[in-house]
Amino acid sequence: MGRISPRAGFSLVELAVVLVIVGFIVGGILRGMELVTSARLNSIQTDANKIRTAVNTFRNKFLALPGDMRDIALLDQTALDSPPTGGNGDGYIRCSDGDPGDCRLGGQGDEAVQFWVHLGTADILPTDANALNEDGITADTAFETSFGGVFTVKHGIDTDNFLDTDRPNELLMMVGTANDLSSQANDKPILQSRDALELDRKVDDGHATSGQILGGSSRGETCRDDGTASGYAQEGTCALAIVL
Repeated sequence: MGRISPRAGFSLVELAVVLVIVGFIVGGILRGMELVTSARLNSIQTDANKIRTAVNTFRNKFLALPGDMRDIALLDQTALDSPPTGGNGDGYIRCSDGDPGDCRLGGQGDEAVQFWVHLGTADILPTDANALNEDGITADTAFETSFGGVFTVKHGIDTDNFLDTDRPNELLMMVGTANDLSSQANDKPILQSRDALELDRKVDDGHATSGQILGGSSRGETCRDDGTASGYAQEGTCALAIVL
């Protein structure tokens, strides 16, 4: 009877090498995910700054807020199928005729929609001005962020589910998901709450209900937790409001 040779297997050194390689792969994947998230958060601030710059440029040129400007004859309307709607000139961006209602994702006549029409018509910000002027804000015409969100601009916040105060006198950029425009308040979550907190800490005061960046969400979603120091839930999803 021949001799049975021992079954070959991995040595401890070989196993150690395999584990190190696996560790490098997992670490690389996690680092890649961190970089993607970081780029996404940076893009929010970049997009917000573009809008801020556009508003300041418009105000310096026309001495009025886009959307609220009365004298639309100052705008070059050659690219529009029909004239844009002028605002009431009261210094606030609201709904039709200056009504403070819920119209961030509104119709053609709302100042919150004409905000984008006026900026696009003035060639200050690249918006789909003609379609916005005809159809209002839809999934096709909304000013989308580079990460699949939608920016809307209006004075005040139009939902009790978002903040303890509606801040009626502050001009706010809301950032919600482009996948669901069913809420006129544009408060459908776009970020994980931990990512919203990271952005808030990076550029503001790190609290969900104070400062220049505010976190919240529509009914049925969890963004805030009053039991945490930051006011953000440990596990949740958020929309954002950014003071313009």
